[in-house]
Amino acid sequence: AKYLDYSMIKSEIGYALDSHHVGQISIGAPSANRMKYIVRGKESHAGVAPEKGINAIRVASEAIAAMPLGRIDHETTCNVGYISGGKATNIIPNEVIIKAEVRSHDPKKLKEVTDKMTNALLEAAAKFEIDGYKAAVEIDLDEEYQAFRLSEDDETIRLAEIAAENIGIAYKGEVGGGGSDVNIFNQNGLKMAVAGSGMDKVHTVDECIAISELENGVKWVKEIIRIYSKSQD
Repeated sequence: AKYLDYSMIKSEIGYALDSHHVGQISIGAPSANRMKYIVRGKESHAGVAPEKGINAIRVASEAIAAMPLGRIDHETTCNVGYISGGKATNIIPNEVIIKAEVRSHDPKKLKEVTDKMTNALLEAAAKFEIDGYKAAVEIDLDEEYQAFRLSEDDETIRLAEIAAENIGIAYKGEVGGGGSDVNIFNQNGLKMAVAGSGMDKVHTVDECIAISELENGVKWVKEIIRIYSKSQD
């Protein structure tokens, strides 16, 4: 979605099938920052000269312990989801890679929590210095996508609601906590919403979808297309 030529897209509304129950529409989603941190320590022999090394894993651990993690409030979350470092038990590790994210519907909170996570690393690194060598942190911040919020009166939402009612399934509009290409489309002026596809237990080994949900999903999409096409006659 980031690399599309939007001048070639004639549509003004759209849907992405990427949520739970059929009939459910995500009318809003948060912004997200993705961060990659590289913590630099100092390598040394763990048995012969441990006092000459700076353990990058320890620096990273102290920083992560000081970070706000999980659900911060009703519209903000953050997570450290990846950490890698070290070569062998007899070597003081000189590098750790951390990957993390922050999501929020509020741009101010997004920045505040991102800054807190980054500062936790910088402050932890500042505690460690051996023979003039200081621990350091490299920071790579990617503003992944921006939040969007549609109104229940927008054509995208009204069309989906009417179609659900027509085929006898319950409609529900909600503000979600996940991001998708829909965020990018909305950034570029295309009013899109995330429509439920019926999937359950997502991102687990038990992910599944009921046959009845598959069938209702097809009916819902067909009805949306039918109503929209009729309105264009």
